Amino acid sequence: MLRQFSYLNTALLGQFISALEGGQVGARSQRDTTKRDRSAGANLRVAHGEGSNGSESETQQEFVDTPAAQFDRLLRFAAADPDALHWIDVSQPDLEFANATRGAMVSWDCEVYTPEIVQTFGASSGTGDLLRTLGQMIPAAQQLGLDMEGVPDQGTVQAMGNFMDAVDIDQVIVGDRDDTAWKIIAKVLPTHTLEPVDGPLQLVGKVRRVVPAGTWHPLVNLPGTAMGSREQRRAQARQAPAPGQEKNYLEGPAVELDLLAAFA
Repeated sequence: MLRQFSYLNTALLGQFISALEGGQVGARSQRDTTKRDRSAGANLRVAHGEGSNGSESETQQEFVDTPAAQFDRLLRFAAADPDALHWIDVSQPDLEFANATRGAMVSWDCEVYTPEIVQTFGASSGTGDLLRTLGQMIPAAQQLGLDMEGVPDQGTVQAMGNFMDAVDIDQVIVGDRDDTAWKIIAKVLPTHTLEPVDGPLQLVGKVRRVVPAGTWHPLVNLPGTAMGSREQRRAQARQAPAPGQEKNYLEGPAVELDLLAAFA
């Protein structure tokens, strides 16, 4: 199968391959020497030996261990011994996700999307730049006599842009299917994103936590939201969001992943 990656965390992949293979494969080269025997008129491939009456040509190739090749080997390890890797190819999500534990590897074919709040305020949304640009345009708009009713003043708009940069909201994706209530939530790192992580994709990752049914997981973590005791955070997770705020949370059951790959 030829895979087209939308996302591939090469650092995490390298850790997995290194653990499975006892190290990582570096670049290797292969040298081929062809000797033409003038008397026989035939080409002979030789690995070593002394020269004789005739001519020689040499070809050298270098092979590099690419991330795509490493990922293919990881899948071969998983197919050969899924129990050793705690690997779950999800085909019955209601059963398999319910029994998944922290550290298990899961692979699931699902529909992937970016939640609306992350599209608007996420690190890659460009909202901060847009707000600063708007702030710079306000004085000119006022001088031109444009209707500015309801538009915040320049200082407020620029402060909002600076706030967006300061909070640095993570880029988060959600994967789901129509035949189950279970979902996947995962953070995507811009340095490992190859193209938009959206649409029908295969998600592969390591389980970070399971979000039980009846609890809520925030899609955006603002500074200070992780403060408080574990009991306080668990109690907060069991409380439904305020009316109108539901779209800012993911309701369980769900699995949070350290995302390794997303591909078609």
